[in-house]
Amino acid sequence: MAEFSIEHRAALTYVGLAVDVTMDTIPERVAPAFDDLARYLDERGIATTGPSVMRYGRIMMTAPFTMQIGFAVEGQPWIDHPYSADRVPAGTYVVGRQDGPYANLGQLTERTMAWGDEQGVAYALEVGTDGARGDGDTWEAWYEWYPVAPTYGEDGPHGPVEVCLLVRD
Repeated sequence: MAEFSIEHRAALTYVGLAVDVTMDTIPERVAPAFDDLARYLDERGIATTGPSVMRYGRIMMTAPFTMQIGFAVEGQPWIDHPYSADRVPAGTYVVGRQDGPYANLGQLTERTMAWGDEQGVAYALEVGTDGARGDGDTWEAWYEWYPVAPTYGEDGPHGPVEVCLLVRD
């Protein structure tokens, strides 16, 4: 069962890797990217301080786009291309939480956005040419927060996840 809230979240520093995806290829492209990033951090002795993150910027519902995957770290470590250090801003977020199959993340995201709309929030985004949440919307901060590594069952990976959408101040 999903839970929704509006809460202040601290800034999050992470080391990330850009991944080119479509909405349909996210599951198959993300897992190998996380493996590459984990290997990179381990080889350089960069310790992670918490869960993994998947961050969306410009969203394309029907065309390829680039997202970031990452692991939370302390400070600003020196990072080599194609990896990067980045930061999710502190602020007020609409948050949707669930513990279940990752295959349901699209539904959780839709329900989180709808719940925020019902609360009257204005999301920190630049609306694309096809209207709100259509092709080309650019979000200041939309990320998925994975507090623990997934477990695997008949429905694929599952576990707790938070969908976090920055609200305009």
